[in-house]
Amino acid sequence: MKIHKDPDSGPKRMKSDAEIKKIASENKDSALTHVAQLENREALKDVSLYEKLRNLIELGFDQVRIIGGTSKDKRFYSGIIPYEFDGKKSFSILVVPYNSTVHLNESSDYSSKKDGETSEDVAVRELYEEGGLIVKHHHLESAGFLEISSTHTRFAYAVNKENWTNEPLKLDGSENPIDRETGEPFLIEGTDLCEVLWPGHHWMLRKFGEYKAIEKKYVDAVYPFLHLKGFQK
Repeated sequence: MKIHKDPDSGPKRMKSDAEIKKIASENKDSALTHVAQLENREALKDVSLYEKLRNLIELGFDQVRIIGGTSKDKRFYSGIIPYEFDGKKSFSILVVPYNSTVHLNESSDYSSKKDGETSEDVAVRELYEEGGLIVKHHHLESAGFLEISSTHTRFAYAVNKENWTNEPLKLDGSENPIDRETGEPFLIEGTDLCEVLWPGHHWMLRKFGEYKAIEKKYVDAVYPFLHLKGFQK
């Protein structure tokens, strides 16, 4: 029997393969229930999303998340919102499907993290690793931050599609070979994203909304984001 470590639990807490399998099954059932509830109340504008989400869940991806990750020393997290605006009342945002049990395996500590990275360095690296996007530091828009503790701060960045220099990563349904927690990134219209985004990342959409609401042309588009809750520990 293999034994797995939880890398974010402070003192290492061990999990067996059987425990991880049980958690994965429970997460899958919960995710499928959520999609069914959304469909029952006709919550999403893009009805093709229901089938897409079910397919992703069957592949092991039980959450939809904002692109992002931590520094090697875990002193900060950088989340990035790659977006496009339709010129009227809607943002579309590039997000990733996420397998929430991969991190329970000690082998998920990726070697691409480097000592001494800034929050902007992490944002640029994660955009490439999870999204396949090449973005220059000066194209990152600072959307806000949350100080979780004296030793951990979470940063939110945004980047306009006009500043992506290539197309998002294509994986044909498989896991990301660089970051096994994530799958192929995809665009979701903003109000639909409010319904399907993992709640722990709601704070970033809200920060993005507050940041963009400064410009009058974006007010209608970001209105749904402003009612999302902040970070939940």
